Amino acid sequence: MTGVLVLFLVQTIDFASQVWPVLEQKCVRCHGPEKQKAKLRLDLPEALLKKVVIPGDAKGSPLFQRVSLPSDDADAMPPEGEGHPLSREEQERLRAWIDGKAVFGTWTGVRAVAEPMPDGKAIEALRAFGAVVTPLFEGSALLAVDFAPVAERTRDADLTLLQPLASHVSWLSLARTKISDAGVGRLVALGRLERLHLEQTQIGDGGVAQLGGREFQYLNLFGTKVTEDALCQLNARRLVTP
Repeated sequence: MTGVLVLFLVQTIDFASQVWPVLEQKCVRCHGPEKQKAKLRLDLPEALLKKVVIPGDAKGSPLFQRVSLPSDDADAMPPEGEGHPLSREEQERLRAWIDGKAVFGTWTGVRAVAEPMPDGKAIEALRAFGAVVTPLFEGSALLAVDFAPVAERTRDADLTLLQPLASHVSWLSLARTKISDAGVGRLVALGRLERLHLEQTQIGDGGVAQLGGREFQYLNLFGTKVTEDALCQLNARRLVTP
C-alpha cells in the first residue's frame, strides 16, 4: 500500500495587520471612541473580549455571528451602506482569528484619550457603607457595585453614594434592598449602567417608568411589584428581563 503524507497547515492570523483594518474601516465609526451604538466598542481588546468575542469559538461569538448573517438579514452587520456586507475573505479572516484563540499580539487598542479613573474617595465611601466595589477588569475605569452585604439597611437615600461615580458604574446590584420607586430616579444619572439587579425590592411600574428608554444588557425584576403591562413595555423597548 502506498503511504500518504497529509500536511495540515494552520494559518496564523495577525490581528493588527489582518483583522483590525477591517474593524477600523467598517465598524469603528459606530462602535469606537467617539460613538458607541448599543454601548459597544470594537477598538479595545477588553471591550471585544467582554461582549462579542469568545476566544476559540467563532460560531459562538456575537461579532462573527452578526457579520456572517445573510446580507438581507435585518440584524446583519455592518449596516447597509457602511461596508455592508463583509466579503467572504474578510469573514473567513475574522473566523480564523477567533478560532485561533483571538490573540491580539502587541495591539493594545485605540486610546486617543485616557479615560479618567473613578474618584477613590467616593469608592471608599461606598465601601465604608458596606457595599462591595470592584473594577470590571484590571485597570478598568468601569465598576461593579453590589449592596448585598448591606441589603437590609439600604434605602433610597443611600443611593446618593453612587452619584460621584455616575460615569463609572456599569454593574449594579440592589437585590433585596429596601429601595422603592422613589429611589430609581437616583439611578437615571448612571449613564453607563448596563447590568441592574432590582429583584425582590419594592420597585413597581412607576420606578420602571423612570428608566425611560434606557437599554440594559441585563435587568432583573423578579419578585418586584412590576406588572405584566410594564414588562411588555420594557420588552418593546428591548430591555432584557429574565
